[in-house]
Amino acid sequence: MNMKTFIIEATDTVLHGRQYGDVGSPVVLIHGACVDADFWNDCAAYLSKYHRVFTYDRRGYGRNEETDDHSIQIQAEDACRLIRLIGEPCFVVGHSAGSLIAMELALTHPELVRGIFLYEPVKNDLLDTEHSTVIDAYKQTMDVVTAKACSGKYTKAVTLFLPLMGEKDSRARAASDDELKHMFKNCFCFVKHELTALHDYHPDYIRLSSLGMPVTLGLGENSRGSARDRMAQILVEKLHADLLYFPGGHNCPYDLPREFTYLLEGNITY
Repeated sequence: MNMKTFIIEATDTVLHGRQYGDVGSPVVLIHGACVDADFWNDCAAYLSKYHRVFTYDRRGYGRNEETDDHSIQIQAEDACRLIRLIGEPCFVVGHSAGSLIAMELALTHPELVRGIFLYEPVKNDLLDTEHSTVIDAYKQTMDVVTAKACSGKYTKAVTLFLPLMGEKDSRARAASDDELKHMFKNCFCFVKHELTALHDYHPDYIRLSSLGMPVTLGLGENSRGSARDRMAQILVEKLHADLLYFPGGHNCPYDLPREFTYLLEGNITY
């Protein structure tokens, strides 16, 4: 596998990035909460047969230092710095919380984005007026997670949060030693810094839907009926986007990278 590492000079920190492949159109993969760029290793390798693929550890995650500002806005600027290093507009894929960064990047720098693919975006306030047994239970648990995080009980917050994303697919490979090494740091980064940032972020859905760039959402088959399913359905309506179903669940890009990549490839538009 042809993989190179590099550094992104961000506003107040440096971020560790990776490039897979040397030919083809550029694709940027933005990871979600509680993981880092390792989440995309297998997907990036498969995609690099036809694209130049770029991943990076978001601020505070993986090989990076924590910073004071973890807002979605500054993280979109981080992604902007990466694309300017690449030197041409990119197709951008966001997973979970990374989808919000992809949306903000498209809103603030549409000239750098050829299209966005949002896999299981998690934006809890989309459910504010929604009610069902599943959704009410999800919202109640998230309230407890937030309360635990705000009181500094990060381990308890993580323990309560992770099951909300669904079970690991039985077909998934085991995590590598390097991935396990970063696991606790990544989880703590999320509950310490990003819970509030995600809640405070309110994208302009109307303007995003009017930009004219391709927008597609993805949802795992195992996520049908979950709170994430309803979030996706609401966003499809707000963004006038298409919805594509994938095998597996929330972490399909990691659990089933070959299947995820094959389906994604058909939706990378240039």
